[in-house]
Amino acid sequence: MPTFAPNQRLARYIRPEYRQRTRRAKPPAFMQDPETTNDGLSVNTLEVHTDNQIAAIYREKFKAELADGAIPVAMSTPRVEDYNIAAEGVGMAIAGHYPQEPHWTNPGPDGHDEPSYVLNDKPKNESHCLVRFTRLLDEAAEFRFAVRMARTPTYREF
Repeated sequence: MPTFAPNQRLARYIRPEYRQRTRRAKPPAFMQDPETTNDGLSVNTLEVHTDNQIAAIYREKFKAELADGAIPVAMSTPRVEDYNIAAEGVGMAIAGHYPQEPHWTNPGPDGHDEPSYVLNDKPKNESHCLVRFTRLLDEAAEFRFAVRMARTPTYREF
């Protein structure tokens, strides 16, 4: 089970149209996927699968947009702390609980704390997680968050 520790890396698939020659992702790569429900940003934890295993998952899932293997899989692997810093930069309060096991929370719409990161309860695979707090951002804050995330480590191709 993922701990979502600050240095833990979360892989995010980078669509071909969001890739730049500098190997930095364009901001839309870190925005809510338009075809998904508003559950959060879809990621995979490197605590469960290796980067090569996650690349294979993405290669299978996005086969059509990768032209059946003609285009390499690209993914960015920012740390949990990078997500937290970007969230704080747009006014989202992220708090940690439980000293031994970090469980990040943020105030939900009803004022009660809710998890910031969760293992997907309907997983597409064992490492599939959600960056849950992104669903609480309005459009402007979501874009500012995405711009901050696009400045995190460059993506790699597999």
